[in-house]
Parts: sequence; structure tokens; C-alpha cells
Amino acid sequence: MKSILDTKTIKIHCDLGKVVMMIHHSQGEIKEIILSGAKGGTTKSGILESFSRLLNLLIRYKVPISEIASELDEIGVNHGTILSFPQAIAKEL
Repeated sequence: MKSILDTKTIKIHCDLGKVVMMIHHSQGEIKEIILSGAKGGTTKSGILESFSRLLNLLIRYKVPISEIASELDEIGVNHGTILSFPQAIAKEL
């Protein structure tokens, strides 16, 4: 049986620069998160891909989104209005 996923696209500005976060969800439940915003083969693209994979693994294992966001929110330092990359992700979750 096929399911149709809705997608929410969010542009995030953080210490890594601009990041695009796509959240695929169905009936209010997040099914997948994709992070992009860098050319392939760069350090930034590696960071974004690895974060996407880890977030999706946590989602598949049914770790509550609120718990994931809480952990990410504690990573980084305050740069005024610029959030660290993990804090920016946490804010959008």
C-alpha cells in the first residue's frame, strides 16, 4: 500500500550558513528528514548527510522528536541571533 507524504521545507540560517531542511510527514508523524545546502563532496555536505542519516535512524526507532530536539538544543554556544547547527535543527523540530 502506497502512502502519500506531505513535505515541509524550511530554510535555516545557522553557524554553517544556509541549510535547507525538508521534513516528510504523514498524519502529523515525521517520517523522514533531509538536510541539504552544500555542494557534494564538501565537509558541509558530509555533515548534512550524516545528520540526516542519524535523525532518520532515530525516527525509525521511534525516538520521540521532543527528546531528539532536547538533546540537539544543548549542543553549541550562543552566537547572539545565530544558532549553532544542532540548535537550529532542534528549533525546527
